[in-house]
Amino acid sequence: MLIRPATADDRGFLEQMLLEAYNWDGQPRFTLEQLSGEDHAWRYVDAWMRPGDFGVIAEDGGPIGAAWARLLTTARPGVELRRGRSPGHQRGVACGWSSARRGCLACV
Repeated sequence: MLIRPATADDRGFLEQMLLEAYNWDGQPRFTLEQLSGEDHAWRYVDAWMRPGDFGVIAEDGGPIGAAWARLLTTARPGVELRRGRSPGHQRGVACGWSSARRGCLACV
């Protein structure tokens, strides 16, 4: 398994990983289209990669997981906000990898 820095080209995969995180137990609560309309969720991938954004992508013949973060502001806060700016972070593992050892390592 390879862990590499996330780039602007990874936005589509990060969107898929955000969807996996929101449908965490395999129940399809959201589609990608619905999630893109939920600003509290979409702020973690909207306009990826802004200055200050960072993350990693786990690959094993293709991307299998991701972890990423960005600074959020009072105008668009995340779950937790301190001192006017808060790092928002997300992570996800591709379907089929979450119970595999590699999938678990991707979330670390």
